[in-house]
Amino acid sequence: MGSFHIEYYPRAKKDLEKVNDSREAVKIIDEIERQLSISPFPNPPRKKKIQGISSPLYRLRIDTGRDSYRVFYTFQSIQVVILRVVKKKDADKIIKSFR
Repeated sequence: MGSFHIEYYPRAKKDLEKVNDSREAVKIIDEIERQLSISPFPNPPRKKKIQGISSPLYRLRIDTGRDSYRVFYTFQSIQVVILRVVKKKDADKIIKSFR
């Protein structure tokens, strides 16, 4: 599909399994693939670099129609690593855990 390979950390896989509606989980995965396999570089407002973190951390905003999710990821070379997938309301707590 794109020029970047997407890999999911085990924690991100668990996050996706917790999404109540399987159709919503599929939308999230499709959007991750669509947005990040082509270019994971920051492009506000959907993609942005998280400030105040020692190692590079990025966030992708995904709106499914029902809910709003935040995908936290990092990348180097041609690999994008999905670290977490959480609802918007939990995003601040997750960012603090990366500090």
